[in-house]
Amino acid sequence: MRLTEFRNTIDQYRRLIAAGHVMDAKVVYSWPGPDRLVVVERLFEGLHHMGNIQEKAFIEYIMGTTSAAGNIVARYAQPTDRAHALKMLIGFGRFFDWSTPDPVRRLANNFVSNGEPSEGVLAAIQSDLMDLKTIRNAAAHLSTTTAQPLDALASRKLQRDVTSISAAAFLLSRDPASGGAMSVFESYVGLLDVAAHRIVHAKVGRKSRESKCRFWCRFVLQNTAKIGARQIRGRILLSSFSISLQI
Repeated sequence: MRLTEFRNTIDQYRRLIAAGHVMDAKVVYSWPGPDRLVVVERLFEGLHHMGNIQEKAFIEYIMGTTSAAGNIVARYAQPTDRAHALKMLIGFGRFFDWSTPDPVRRLANNFVSNGEPSEGVLAAIQSDLMDLKTIRNAAAHLSTTTAQPLDALASRKLQRDVTSISAAAFLLSRDPASGGAMSVFESYVGLLDVAAHRIVHAKVGRKSRESKCRFWCRFVLQNTAKIGARQIRGRILLSSFSISLQI
């Protein structure tokens, strides 16, 4: 999934939530209260697209594809194609849980240099990602087991004692951290958007192979009169070999 697709999906969620909160001339919501809450919770459960971005970014980076910023992440693996790359990431399981930061960070460190860009991004928002999982669990199945962690999270985020709150009511609450300017839902969406942007752009990687090739083309043009063709050819081959080892 591309970053634009992720943002388009979020915009669609916003429109659906807004549609459920339209009021008529009598200041009455067009949708019943339970319907509005269900829509918010189901949409929030659908915020798995960050995982889709991580999976696709992982595959592209270990395939040696340049990031949106024009960098190639130094990789430890060389899959034969994208299907092979996905099998390497999944391992022996049926799927990989991209919603839990710790295993994703371990995976990143196993496949790419310093685990970047995922390592740095996920480390910075790890507690927020675990909060998102708490909300998703409560939205999917509200029970005593899921309600207590949600109340604790809501009390911490809203800076007041909260009991028996639903996931939707919490998400629609004004976020004190934003000065009340946005909802908790929007705060988390904004966080995910920034994280997705950083992963897709991967500004921590090396410059692309094309940049190195341009350097060597300039080298050849500038030194043709000084050294023999055989020496030039040898330098280019050595450079290409070095690049293939690092990628």
